[in-house]
Parts: sequence; structure tokens; C-alpha cells
Amino acid sequence: MKKTIHNLFALLFIFLTLNGFAQSFSPKWETCLGGTGWDEGTGLLMIDDSYWVVGNTNSNDGDISYNHGTYDIWLLNIDTSGNIINEKTFGGANAEGGFTDIKKLNDSIFYIAASSSSTDGDISYNPWPGAAGNLWILQVNNKGDIIWETMAGGSGTEELRDITVTSDGGLIVLGLTSSHDGDVTDHYGGYDLWMIKLNSAGEKQWDMSLGGIGLEEGGSVIQTSDGGYMVVGDTDGFGGGNYDSTCNHHNPGSGYTDAWVVKLDSARNIEWQQCYGGTYPDGANNVIELSNGYIILGSTMSNDGDVSGYHSIPGPNSQCGGDIWVFKIDKTGNLLWQRCLGGTYDDFARNIFPTSDGGFMIVGSTDSNDGDVVGFHGILPGFAVEDVWFAKIDSVGNLLWQYCYGGLGRELMYRGVVQNSDWDYVVTFGTDTDLWQCGGPMYYDVRVAELKDCSGEPPLPAPDTIFGPEQFCNSADSIAHYSTVALPEAYSYKWLIVPPDAGTLVSTDSTNAEISWSKFYTGSAALFVKGDNNCNTFVWSPLKTVNIYNCTGIDEHNQNGFSIAVYPNPATSLVHFEIKTKGESNNGVIHIFNLFGQKIIDLPLKENIAVWHTKNLMRGIYFYRYIQAEKFVSGRVLLK
Repeated sequence: MKKTIHNLFALLFIFLTLNGFAQSFSPKWETCLGGTGWDEGTGLLMIDDSYWVVGNTNSNDGDISYNHGTYDIWLLNIDTSGNIINEKTFGGANAEGGFTDIKKLNDSIFYIAASSSSTDGDISYNPWPGAAGNLWILQVNNKGDIIWETMAGGSGTEELRDITVTSDGGLIVLGLTSSHDGDVTDHYGGYDLWMIKLNSAGEKQWDMSLGGIGLEEGGSVIQTSDGGYMVVGDTDGFGGGNYDSTCNHHNPGSGYTDAWVVKLDSARNIEWQQCYGGTYPDGANNVIELSNGYIILGSTMSNDGDVSGYHSIPGPNSQCGGDIWVFKIDKTGNLLWQRCLGGTYDDFARNIFPTSDGGFMIVGSTDSNDGDVVGFHGILPGFAVEDVWFAKIDSVGNLLWQYCYGGLGRELMYRGVVQNSDWDYVVTFGTDTDLWQCGGPMYYDVRVAELKDCSGEPPLPAPDTIFGPEQFCNSADSIAHYSTVALPEAYSYKWLIVPPDAGTLVSTDSTNAEISWSKFYTGSAALFVKGDNNCNTFVWSPLKTVNIYNCTGIDEHNQNGFSIAVYPNPATSLVHFEIKTKGESNNGVIHIFNLFGQKIIDLPLKENIAVWHTKNLMRGIYFYRYIQAEKFVSGRVLLK
């Protein structure tokens, strides 16, 4: 036994000093979804340990079970390893999709919005069958059933830009419109920003256009903490409509746009509006409300006016592109700070998330490999083969670190990002990188990946305790059950047996493990468990020592002149105890105890035999004792 324990602790040192730390940003899992046609992922939610991906498809094979026509909306539910749980398409004979997005009403009901030009299939009624495209809004449940759907727009063209769930359970859909009829109450010229508010039953409550006689482009809408709204986009500043010249456009009449921020009260009255930018095209794509202002995520091709630090040649140069532009304003629109992020070529983002250090994570795309961008994967920068780009900034916009995720081809990134933590993000997009494709090299496939930055991930604490038997007899087919308390930060768990030949992990279900202790091993073994956060930043639990011994026989004797036969042992539903003495009849009881010394039952002897019914008892080791005339016999019973 001393040799066994010595070898055991020598092995412990080897196993427990193999802990390491992962590199800073790496995929936890990646998956490809799609068919032989064109497939893209554009929106993403996480609910109850699974992900809901929405996108567009014109495939009718592979992972796609059905296609209604040309392009459909495609909704997928996948697990946390990327495996498909279920999927469904929505649409009609014409095209649906475009800038498709999904938002959560609750854990079982979602809103989906896209563009559509169909009049059949899942579209119950389209009042404008000749239009180039209208907004199609659906409420679906987590089985993929349509609860309701409706068309919104007019006889012109509508394009989706954003949806937001409001405090009353309804939603606001933001898009562009060229219509002057139908659901569009006001149209000021060219393309306007257009909002339509629906209640949770899909009924229109109001709509509002923002714009002038020129062109406006949409970015995002949020409901603000005061009950009002903020809309961000861009405008060419030609005037008219509800565009106000006090916006201070930086190059009016040039056709170039400024980022346009409009603050509305709860009755949709314009409280203030402001333009931000420089000489060349600038825009706004997203907004976050803070306690002391707003963060605006946009794009720029300027390097004057409000903009400084641009990374390329200013102006709409086809060989270059634009920078990501992020700036902060106070509650009345005054510019507090701004930063340009990117390189020589095209950099763009629609996604920004607050982080616990007061900074922000920006997730977009890049075609650059200089300036702020390092690690670009495309064939050549500037050839429209964008990577997904992560840019972590501090509370005043300084770039702290960045990461490129992509292949040799093009990765089409929209709003498909979930922030699990400051260090953990799941993204979906369309890819034509050959090595990442699953439907063939001709068209885009949907890619979903979980990416972790381990540099800031704190080590997981050790699980406190392992529960389960500390003594175990290693008869044939014996299985022991062990468990530990879950760690909130852990994704998975790993169990460790030392020495390895003491037993085999039959199965593990995160915090639970079944171990088959070897019938050829006798002595002490150690059992450990750790939580894993995919960064190898873990601590093993305190060891649990398990004493393994042989208990195959059915007779156990002592030296007091009598013995007891126990059969079968191991047992399942019945155990017989037979007292064997020199022709004497024995009365009394057999006392049964559990591992904690608690008495379970007293079994009366009848003609030297007691029967124990064990079918409904917990499996494991129990102890028995029989006393006669100050003499006793005792032993163990295994229930398997």
C-alpha cells in the first residue's frame, strides 16, 4: 500500500503541473452551414444555451430543407458547438432577405425583418405587388412557426437597416423608403429614413420619415432612457423636409454625406439634430446610450472638420475606402472625442458593445493590412476580400488591441454578433473562403464561430468538492457515480483519474461522471475535476482519494466460530443473508448501514436467513452487521 500511495503522488505531480495558458484570441468552435447556392448569416441571438442564426439562402440542398423561390430568409437553431438543432426557411416565389435581422421579444418569441417582393408562399398579403421590395416583418416562435407576418411600405422601394424591440413589447423597424403612399405618411424626396412602429400583435401604431429633398441613408434606432428615441444615419444636407440647416452640414450641396444624429422625444418631436463629419462622405451605423452621452459608430472618408486621424487618402477614392469612425457626444449633441480606426483600404463596422472596463468592442470588417490592422488573411489588401475585424478601444477611443478573423476569400459581416463576455464573441457571416466552405466553391456559405480572447479571462476557481463513494469494490461491471457543483463561468468539465489504470471514465455529463474502477486494480486512486473556459485557465479541484478493493466472493468469515453468506454480492434487487453456525438456530436481526454510518434497516432472521429488498435503493456500497452473544460478523454489500 505504501508503494501504491508513493506512486500515486508522483503521478499527481506530473498531471497537475501540465496546466497552461492559451493564446490571446482563438476559435472555440467553428461551423459551416449551407448548400450549393448563395447563403449568408446576417443576424444572431443566444437563448438558453443555443444560438439562433438568421440569414439568406437561395440553396435547396445541403442544410436547407426547402426553398420557396429564389432567395429565402433562413432561420437556424444551433447548439453551442455549432451543430444544427433545427432550421426553417420563410419566403415566396420572389426574393426575400437582404439586410435580414432578428431580435428577441422573449426566450421563445422572436422578431425577424427583411425585404421582400413576393406575393405568395408565407406572404399572406402584399398590397404592392409591383414594388421593387418592401419591408417584411415576422413574429415567430422557437419552433419556427409564424405567429404573424406583415408587409410594410408603399409602391416605391423599402430597404431594412435596423430593428429594435421597444419597452411595450412591440418593435420599431428602421429602413429607407422612396414611397409616397401606403404605410408611408410623409415622403420628402429621394430616399428618406423611415421608421414604422408595430405593437406585439403586428398592428401599425405610427410611422415617421426623416429627411430632406436629397438622399438620406439609415444606420440605427434605439429607444432612449427618457422614453424618446435616437436615430442615426447620414444626410446629404440638401435641406427641406424635417432636415434643419442648424445641423451644420460640413459640405452642403456637394452630394457628400455627413453623419446625421436626430434625437426625438416620446411623442417623436425632434428635440435636436446634428451633423458630424468633414468634406467627404461620412455616416453613422450604430449608437449606444451611456449615462453621460452617446457613442456613435460610423464611417468616414474625411480628414478635416470633426474628423482627424484618417488612415488613407481623403475622398471617395476607389482604390482606398474608408475608416471606421467612432465618436462620443453628450446628451445635447456636443462632440466630446472622436477616433478613426483602420488602414489604407476599406474598413467598416455596424457592431459595438460596451465592456466592463468602460471601453468598447467594435466588430466589423477590414480590407487593410496596415495602420491599425495587423494579421489580415486575404489574398491582397484592397481587393475586396475583407476579414472580420475586432477592435478593442478604451473609454476615449484609444485602440488597445485588434484581431483579424478570416481566410483567403471574402467574409461578409453584417450585424451577426453575440457578446457572451468581454472576452467571448460569437459571429456569423457569409464566406467564400474555399477552405471554409461546405456547399462548394462557387457561392458563399454561412459561417458561425465562437472566438475568445484569453488574455483577459481570469482563471476559473477550483470546484469545491467531489461527491461520491470513497470506498469501492472492483467487481466485474461495477460503476461508481461522482459529481461536483457547477461553476457559473465554465463551459465544460474534465475529469482525471490518477493513476490512469485505476479506472475508466465511462461517461461524463459536465458536472457528473461515471467511472468503471478496474477489477485488476487494488489500492488508492485519486479523482480530480476542473472547469474549462476554453482558455486553459483552470484550477484542479482538491483530490478525492478512493480506496479500491476486491469484493467478488459471496462468503465473508470471521474468527468467532460462525460466518455469514451474502448472496448475490454485488446485487441488484435482492440480497440474502444466511448465518452459518454449528447446527444452531439463530434469531435476531441484520443491521444495514450506509456509507455515512446511518442505519438504513433492520432485517429479522427467519430460520437463519434474512432477505433485503434493494430494488428502489441508491446504488453503491452498504455495510451489514450481525451480533450474537457479544460476538459479531460484518461486511460490505455492493448494489449495482
